[in-house]
Amino acid sequence: MTVMTKKQSRSLICPICSLHTPYSSQGSLYRYHVMGEHNISETDYYRLHVATDPNCHLCACGKEKHYISLSQGYTLFCNPKCSYRKAHCLEKKRKTSLERYGNANYVNTEKRVKTRRRRYGPKMEKISEKILATKQERYGDAHFNNIQQTRKTKLMRYGNEFYLNEKQQKETNLERYGVSSPLHDPTIYQKTQKTRYQRVFAKMISQIDTSKYKVLSFLRGVIQIRCLKCGKDSTFSRKPLEYRLAHHMELCYGCLPKDQKVSSLEKEMVGEIKQLFEVCILTNVRIKNIKELDVLFPDQKIALEMNGLYYHSDQFKRPEYHLIKSQECEKIGIRLLHIFEDEWLYKRELVLSILRSALKVPPLRKVYGRKCVIKSVSTPEERAFLDENHIQGYVASKVSLGLYLQDALVSIMSFGSARFKNHDYQYELLRFCSLKNTYVAGAAGKLFQAFLAQNKPNSILSYCDRRLFSGDVYPSIGMTYLRDTEPNYYYIQGDQRFNRFKFRKSQLIKSGFSPTKSEAEIMRDREFHRIYDCGNKVYVWRR
Repeated sequence: MTVMTKKQSRSLICPICSLHTPYSSQGSLYRYHVMGEHNISETDYYRLHVATDPNCHLCACGKEKHYISLSQGYTLFCNPKCSYRKAHCLEKKRKTSLERYGNANYVNTEKRVKTRRRRYGPKMEKISEKILATKQERYGDAHFNNIQQTRKTKLMRYGNEFYLNEKQQKETNLERYGVSSPLHDPTIYQKTQKTRYQRVFAKMISQIDTSKYKVLSFLRGVIQIRCLKCGKDSTFSRKPLEYRLAHHMELCYGCLPKDQKVSSLEKEMVGEIKQLFEVCILTNVRIKNIKELDVLFPDQKIALEMNGLYYHSDQFKRPEYHLIKSQECEKIGIRLLHIFEDEWLYKRELVLSILRSALKVPPLRKVYGRKCVIKSVSTPEERAFLDENHIQGYVASKVSLGLYLQDALVSIMSFGSARFKNHDYQYELLRFCSLKNTYVAGAAGKLFQAFLAQNKPNSILSYCDRRLFSGDVYPSIGMTYLRDTEPNYYYIQGDQRFNRFKFRKSQLIKSGFSPTKSEAEIMRDREFHRIYDCGNKVYVWRR
């Protein structure tokens, strides 16, 4: 009897070729196996092999629905205005009314009467009473609403039980308001905006710590707050308040000025660095031609920037902003490292390990490469090691070599076919890293030479992320500098950062978005913004 391990029991079998894979989620299975081996789009794979309903991509009205992801599938309806969606919402409303009040057609009559009395006077009250009395007499229920009969009538007259006479609606709106839609009327639009702002701010006000701040007033989308610590008043519009709340910053311009923008993350980072590293540290340093550096290590000539995703996105910073700042630092002999907000939140240990390596400060464990053994690394072990020890995580490779010290993997180097249309090069050095907080002397040279001896390549290409690394390791293993690339961008939403290749226009069109719009326009409509890095240094090796 074969006993499966816990890891094997979670792994998935490819539904196309029946191969037992090491992946435990449909997303990983598709990205690392199906996409490369079977050449099938993500939407087709979901529809044919994941979904239980083969018509899951079609709305009840017959139109194509929008694809979300392998874990979520398709949206319930083709668009928010779909007549079937409205019918679904109406049915849901009836069920809720039945659960709460014991009547599927329940109407809060008292509230309705009060509103009508306030708006129209006693005349409307008499009419309402007459309507209720008639319904009680005819149907035995004063709140009866004959939805089924309404649907039958619409089906008989218009051929669609959910028919909405939009043409008549537009004509009525033109007659009443002078515009085809009430929201085109400035007065109605302003009233709607005012209501929306009140609701949004009400939610944000509920998040304010009343032990530290007092809300003084809210008027026309602007809120005034008094700090109970320093006694100063601060006025916020929606976006700045939303940002400060999301990033746990002070809600007082006296305690935290507008131009300073020192977030709690930056304070936290500085505090942790001071606690861990016994080196000279300067904060918020202003240097000629450079606005400000969050952290400077003057003895090591290394600087650190904490880049919040929202305020460092393309809404506020131009694409070359981070690159120019790094170049200005290089001119005066300072190496600048840029840390993105999500890296500090979710990969803090790795960030501190990179910083410790750059500063060359203890505790940095030292291992000698000559005492290690070179072995091929299996894909599951490669994935686990890279996800844990490389800032960019795992990427699929053809060859993966590792240095083992007493059967423990301490350093890894992986190779694959050259990406990004670099067809002149046979291989690409994809990943190289060592165990966190560990310096493996001679690891890069030993692994690189082992690859050359085993595979005898004619040429190799590699990219070095200028945002975090100097690239000094490449010349030491025999590779030469070729060029710099332009800054690359990621998409952000909240405190999450996503690789742009997940949102290529071809993929967006397959997911149901308009082919007439550009990738940037589609993503902007979805409220995704771009954030740029510093580009890459490109190194090459030729036989």
